[in-house]
Amino acid sequence: MFQAADGTAKAVYIWDESYLRDSRIGFNRMAFVLEALDLMAVEVHEGDTVQTLKKLCEAWGINQVVVALSPCPHLNRLINQVKTFITVTVVPDILFSPVQVDRPATRFFSYWNQVKPVIYGRIRRSEK
Repeated sequence: MFQAADGTAKAVYIWDESYLRDSRIGFNRMAFVLEALDLMAVEVHEGDTVQTLKKLCEAWGINQVVVALSPCPHLNRLINQVKTFITVTVVPDILFSPVQVDRPATRFFSYWNQVKPVIYGRIRRSEK
């Protein structure tokens, strides 16, 4: 995603309580997201996704937003709303793992159990 943006791009995450509630994201997952964001070079802003992004774009003089392709209908509706006031570039996201899973995972842990041996195997091989 950062390759699609120019060198002045800022990584931003908008903590939108309404989006999180509508997406039925549980407390443990929210805690995980916050911890992950804390480890990354990402600015976290709180508020309505579309309105907060619009204010940030105006304040920073931004003329383009780059987002990762998502299968999430709710997120895609938000992206379409953002497209009404700024150019949005949607790029494919980097795969967490190139492993083909046996069956679609409805929960992260069922997916993780399928890819964990490959991921850990790669980490161990690269450490040698």
